[in-house]
Amino acid sequence: MKQNSKQLFLMVFSVFCLGITAGFSATTGKIAGKVIDQTTGEPLPGANILIVGTNFGAAADAEGNYFIINLPPGRYNVQARMMGYGTVETQNIYIRTNATTTVDFKLN
Repeated sequence: MKQNSKQLFLMVFSVFCLGITAGFSATTGKIAGKVIDQTTGEPLPGANILIVGTNFGAAADAEGNYFIINLPPGRYNVQARMMGYGTVETQNIYIRTNATTTVDFKLN
């Protein structure tokens, strides 16, 4: 009897954990892209990418690539900026559940 209770508990717990994981993965989206110099086409490592009006953001890596994960679905304005360059904003970017939206920036 004790063995059956233990097995039942482990089975219920496993199903619960899988349900939580599936719930989180299916409720957010992602933005990814590249930031380059408009004139030279060179990547801009360290450029800041911000989701306007939120606390979400990222910095571009050595190749100018960035990604921002765990964004709730909806419409956002996305800014890229770097010292010595102007700020560029792309408006009304739609984030879908469980999808990656690409937003590239050319800074001048």
